[in-house]
Amino acid sequence: GGGEGRKYVESGLALDQRNVEAHVALARACEHAGNNGAALKHFEQGWEVAPSDPAALAGYLFRRLVDKRQTDFLALLAPQLQAASQRCRDLASVGVYLPHAFYDLGFFGLLRGDLSASLAAYAKAVHMTESESLLDAHRSRLDLLHEALSDRLPHLASLRRFFALTTVAKLLQRAQTVDEPDRKEARRQAEAARDELLGPFRSPDFPGVETP
Repeated sequence: GGGEGRKYVESGLALDQRNVEAHVALARACEHAGNNGAALKHFEQGWEVAPSDPAALAGYLFRRLVDKRQTDFLALLAPQLQAASQRCRDLASVGVYLPHAFYDLGFFGLLRGDLSASLAAYAKAVHMTESESLLDAHRSRLDLLHEALSDRLPHLASLRRFFALTTVAKLLQRAQTVDEPDRKEARRQAEAARDELLGPFRSPDFPGVETP
């Protein structure tokens, strides 16, 4: 179970405090349990061991941005963001850590203020993602960033709109592959998701038109 797995990871950390994968795994377990303070601590410890490790850096930055609502520290981490971005590209080039390498690369692009790089990486990640729960998780992360920071992260609004659009497109595409008689219901569910996801981005003056 989850408790046994966590004990196993904690035992591993007791033997080797420099085990980055164990710090990340424990941080994610803490997040799942709603203990974001402990999650931040373990992500930070993993990042301190390996500053350019994509999973550790992405987790640490996300938790610090959302929980502490700080952005001024990002400029100081520009070298780590660049190094972690290159690490993501290296992993993706050999087919490792996918699609997560592209999700992390997109996130790092957002934090570097590079919208085109961020969109390109996120587009590749979404294209490779078969799990709707994974898409939902990353869309929720962008929503949490928006709630915490509002407009303090340039391009965040554009990326949230992109994720909503690509999720809807993916759902509608999948609905077309469902066999009859289930296709009609799949289409209905996709259209309901479209209204829910794109609703926040519609113009109040023209309800059928997205805001720019």
